[in-house]
Amino acid sequence: MLALKPSELKTVFELDQEQYEKYLHGESVILSQRPDFDNKWIGLSFEGKLFSWGRYSNQQIKNVYPKGLRR
Repeated sequence: MLALKPSELKTVFELDQEQYEKYLHGESVILSQRPDFDNKWIGLSFEGKLFSWGRYSNQQIKNVYPKGLRR
């Protein structure tokens, strides 16, 4: 995944600073608006760089970041 660019994936969500920190801590990202994702698995990026996958369901991106890497 580290070799991919966001433009090479069908579905990518760019996290802001607060969402990124929460995600790294192990929390899900709650979305205020329902995005038009056509795929349940999405790439997650921060500052234009992919760093993980997420599972989209019911206006939230569920955390699949490995527990050993969480801060």
